[in-house]
This record gives sequence, structure tokens and C-alpha cells, in this order.
Amino acid sequence: MHALAIGHAGPDAAAAVNGLWNAGYHSIMRVEESNDAGAAIASFHPELVFVLPDVAQSHSMATLRAIAKEADAPVIVARAGTERALECLGPSAAIDGADRSSSRPTIHFPLAA
Repeated sequence: MHALAIGHAGPDAAAAVNGLWNAGYHSIMRVEESNDAGAAIASFHPELVFVLPDVAQSHSMATLRAIAKEADAPVIVARAGTERALECLGPSAAIDGADRSSSRPTIHFPLAA
């Protein structure tokens, strides 16, 4: 399953990738900015979009709704924090440092134009 994470690199992004991987999303694309989401959604067709706190807190609800409409997939908006938002994916997505996988996540980064 494919997942798209939108937000800047750092601890929240790493936690999101690990949580999504543990939840069964073994193909993950991350873009830094919400304006890059459209191209990523069009080419990657994610089954889930995860909006990291840095993007969720700095964008309007209209922008987040537009992402959800374009993705035509569930969108998790992590306004309260990444770990708290991942809880809705169930206990397998917990960020407890346990490596439940036999391999590493496949992370796709869009090519620069």
C-alpha cells in the first residue's frame, strides 16, 4: 500500500514514516510542501495521506480539504502531533522503537524539475 507524508524532514517525519511502515504502508512518498502534494498524488496514487504538524499548523482548512479532495483517499491531519495522529491506524503503528518489519521502508522522493 502507498502512503504520502506531507511535511519537512525531522523527528516528526521519521516518526510518520516508521508508523506508516508498521501499519502496513510499505511504499511511502514524502514531500516537503503542500504545493508539491498535487504532483505526488497524481503520480503516486496513495491510499493514505498523512499531513505532518508543521504543514497542518501552517495551512488553512481549505488547503487541507483541497489535498483530501485531490487524493480521494483518507487524510490524517496531525495537528496534535505525529504520535497521537498515528494512533488512529491501530496499535501496529505505535512509535515505540520496535522494528516490526523484516526490511526498511521504501521511501520515494519526487524528482526535481
